[in-house]
Amino acid sequence: MKSLIISLIIGALIVWGSIEYTSGLEKISGQLVSDSQEVRRFIEDENFEEALLGVEEIGFYLEQKRAVMDATGKHNEMDEIEINLAELRTYTENGSKADALAKCASLEFLFEHLPKNFKLRIENIL
Repeated sequence: MKSLIISLIIGALIVWGSIEYTSGLEKISGQLVSDSQEVRRFIEDENFEEALLGVEEIGFYLEQKRAVMDATGKHNEMDEIEINLAELRTYTENGSKADALAKCASLEFLFEHLPKNFKLRIENIL
């Protein structure tokens, strides 16, 4: 009976932790989407200086949240985000509007789908 109670407590803690982690990841994702949309608006207006500052802010924010993002063990997603961010930075520095807008779209897609794989669902547990 004691082991059953301990198992239930551990199970409840896992579910609670997963819910808290998913909530935090959704907040991070929302902030990153918002920031990338702001960068996209600057690029559309050909204000590359402000866009570059926005790209740097996204990079700084990602560095601050790196521990949370790395907790999943899916480093390939973070690598893909960092590669796209570096390309966006280069396109913005060079004033390549079309390429920069394409990278913004890629980053927004990655940011929007970031929490998708970590929601508490049966297929993610098994």
